[in-house]
Amino acid sequence: MAVGRVARKRRQGNRDRSRRGNTAATRGPKLGAPLFQLPLNLKKDIALLDTFLKDVPPKARAAFECRHVSWFDQEVFDRLRARNIALCIADSEKLSTPVEVTADYSYFRLRNEGYTAEDIARLASTIRDRASACSDVFVYFKHEDAGKGPECGRMIIDLVGGAG
Repeated sequence: MAVGRVARKRRQGNRDRSRRGNTAATRGPKLGAPLFQLPLNLKKDIALLDTFLKDVPPKARAAFECRHVSWFDQEVFDRLRARNIALCIADSEKLSTPVEVTADYSYFRLRNEGYTAEDIARLASTIRDRASACSDVFVYFKHEDAGKGPECGRMIIDLVGGAG
């Protein structure tokens, strides 16, 4: 859900967000980290980020995907870190998010359809080095017609050192 929609919902009342939060809470340990993806053209808006972060239930896991470069700065990272919300570390042909771990778990969204074995090794090294202190590491590959995601995932697991 885009943050802009969250802001509109806030103006309409808290009932829908509260219900979503309560539903997510019932998933318990089965719930990973829901992804909140910003629109491509949404530039950094700290007031909007603060509004959104206030609506995330305490201790809830979430990942926040910024898709405009204006969001990639220390002020945003510090806000996410203060709430223990993961910056979605996205990698695609068009944009790569800085590898900034902002929570005690991490979230990688790998969307390039042409990963080579060398690319996977580089990504595994980054995950191993930058997310080593994380309790959980979520890694997602883009769904594509060739079906390479599971193979890439297995390579990451093997190179990082197993799945837990």
